Amino acid sequence: MDVPIGAGLDDILETIRIQWEKDVEKNRVEAVALLQAKQQEEVARMAQTQEEKLAATLRVELHNTSCQVQSLQAETESLRALKRGLENTLHDAKHWHDMELQNLGAVVSRLEAELSEIRAEAEQQQQERAHLLARKGQLQKDVASYHALLDREESG
Repeated sequence: MDVPIGAGLDDILETIRIQWEKDVEKNRVEAVALLQAKQQEEVARMAQTQEEKLAATLRVELHNTSCQVQSLQAETESLRALKRGLENTLHDAKHWHDMELQNLGAVVSRLEAELSEIRAEAEQQQQERAHLLARKGQLQKDVASYHALLDREESG
């Protein structure tokens, strides 16, 4: 069959159905033509017994063609079931993917909130450190002044 590369299941099934219908019509036309040709030959050459043999042969061919049609119908149904299964699998995979994205989004949001808290704490600690350093500097000046006063009292 001439199925284009990259075609989806619907396109493949449609191509198979169209080809199958063409083959059935071709077989029907050929069977009708064959039946008419054989009947005309047998009528001209043989008696009633020969015509009965031809009818039996045609019945067998018709039966074989019917079997082929049923086989193709079964194959078509099998392909449809496979398509449905693949569509369900795809739907499940998309659903799982969406759930995973939601979960990851929640994790990212939580981590962003934690990062904001840590930044706020670091900024607060930095301000406290600057305040303590300023206080330390002031205390060191006070201690130096106190030592200077003590040194003057001892000198004096």
